[in-house]
Amino acid sequence: MTTKTAIKPAVHSVPETARIVKTSTDNVYDLIKMGYIKPMILGAKMISNIEIDRFLDKYAGVDLKSQIVAYRADPLNWRKQI
Repeated sequence: MTTKTAIKPAVHSVPETARIVKTSTDNVYDLIKMGYIKPMILGAKMISNIEIDRFLDKYAGVDLKSQIVAYRADPLNWRKQI
């Protein structure tokens, strides 16, 4: 009997990424626009496992919600604070 091994996808859509990092899709789109997450464009924005891991490692313990709020209030004059 052969057992099939589930293959973990190498890239994720924005909604899938939101589920992985436990936030909203809107937050992921804002984090992309702000430069915190770097997507690939493969017909749609896709985020690799490597990029998700990099993001989680780099910003663990950082309050990004305040950054998102500042960006939404004034996206033209917002500057990355971290």
